[in-house]
Amino acid sequence: MVQLDTILEGMVQACNESTILPDEVTYSTVVLDSGGQHSNIRPPIIEFSVDSIDRDTSRNTEKVGVETNSNGTEVGYIYTQWFDAVVTAEILSVAGTKFNHRELEQNLRQALYRYDIHGLNEQLPDPNNPSSPLRDVNWISLDSIQPDRDFALSPSVRTRTATMDVGFTHEIRTSDYGIKYDEAEEIDLDISVVFESDSDDD
Repeated sequence: MVQLDTILEGMVQACNESTILPDEVTYSTVVLDSGGQHSNIRPPIIEFSVDSIDRDTSRNTEKVGVETNSNGTEVGYIYTQWFDAVVTAEILSVAGTKFNHRELEQNLRQALYRYDIHGLNEQLPDPNNPSSPLRDVNWISLDSIQPDRDFALSPSVRTRTATMDVGFTHEIRTSDYGIKYDEAEEIDLDISVVFESDSDDD
């Protein structure tokens, strides 16, 4: 199954593999605290975050297989759910440097074009195994660009926010939730399961 943090890390991996974006760009998959623990990070920065997530209600949770133990005995069911997420990439640069936020936004679009459903529609790389594609991400579509025109608090910082729509599937195994095999006729698990991290990092 794929988790949202892994999708964000896959986007970072795609950017790192690209020769279009400058090597000096710092990527983040958490919202940076410029006045706290992240105060030493300097632009240019591209910050990926999840804006919203919705379950695709046009499709039901589907039973796609059965689980078996080492002896081949059926011990549970495997279900699939479909989700749509909105991911934002905030691009930050500082006025007067060689890094222009408009150019960085165009670079980002070009770097992710190969994974866009309206582009080459390739699979994102798996951040844990970059030579392999990231499974269960169905599509990515780069959407709108919003420039930040409010410079009152940070007059030297220039930002642009790119929005991307992401469709992905989430696999659920009933044994992972302690659901007994003979009771797993139907399940309706909470959407929050897709927010859980599949890594040991905080």
